[in-house]
Amino acid sequence: MRATPEWFGDDPGHEPDETWVTLARRRGRTELARIALIRALDDIGTADTDELPWIIEEFTALGDLRQAVRAQRLHARLQDTDRNRATAYIRLAALERRHGDLDGASASLGTALRALGVAPAPEPDAVDQPPLFETGPADTDARAHRTDSAVAVDLTREYYELARKAAECDRAALARHLLTTASALLSALARPLPPVLLRAAHSAALTCKGAEPADRCATVVTGEEQRIAVFPHDGDDDAD
Repeated sequence: MRATPEWFGDDPGHEPDETWVTLARRRGRTELARIALIRALDDIGTADTDELPWIIEEFTALGDLRQAVRAQRLHARLQDTDRNRATAYIRLAALERRHGDLDGASASLGTALRALGVAPAPEPDAVDQPPLFETGPADTDARAHRTDSAVAVDLTREYYELARKAAECDRAALARHLLTTASALLSALARPLPPVLLRAAHSAALTCKGAEPADRCATVVTGEEQRIAVFPHDGDDDAD
C-alpha cells in the first residue's frame, strides 16, 4: 500500500509519529511500532506531554501493558486538577490490574480516592472504621444533594473490578478491603445507578462470596435491579 498525498498532504515526512506508529501496528509490524513508541516515551519532554494519551493507547493496543502503565503513570503525575488527577489514576489502576500488579492498582485507586476528597478505606484488619464505611446506606436526602459524576462512578466500578481480580488471585484480605471501599462508594452514589456499575458490583459480590461487604453489596444491587426492571428508562436523561 502506497502513501498518497491525499493521506499525508504534500510531504509525508511532516506527519507526526502517531501516524506512522498506527500504520505500522495496523500492518502487523508490531515490533517496529513498539520500538518507536518506547523511543517516543523515552524522549518525551515537557513540551511533548500532550502526546502521552495516544502513546498509552497504542501501547495498550499492542498489548504492552508494562509500557502502557509506565506512560499512564507519567501522565497521571502531570495532571493539575483533582478531577483530572482522579481520572488519570483510575485509568492507571485499570492498566495495573490488567498487568497483574494488584497492589499497585490498589495504591492508584487510593490516590484517586484522595483526589476526590474521600478518605481511604481502613486496612483489612482495622476494627474502627470511619463514617464513610458504615454498614448502613447513605442518608437519602444527603445523597440527593451530593455531587456525583462519571469519575465517581468509574472509581467505584474499578474498585469492584479490582476486588474481583484480587479474589480470583486468592488475595482474600485485599479483596475484602477493596470490596468494603466499593460498597461504601456505591452507597454514596445518587440513584439511579448505571447498569454497567451494577453488573460489576454483582460480579464482585459473587466472586468475593463469604465476605460481609458482599452481602451488603448484593442487597443494594438486588434493590437497584428490581427498580430498573420496573422503571427501565429512569435516569436515561442524566448524562454526566
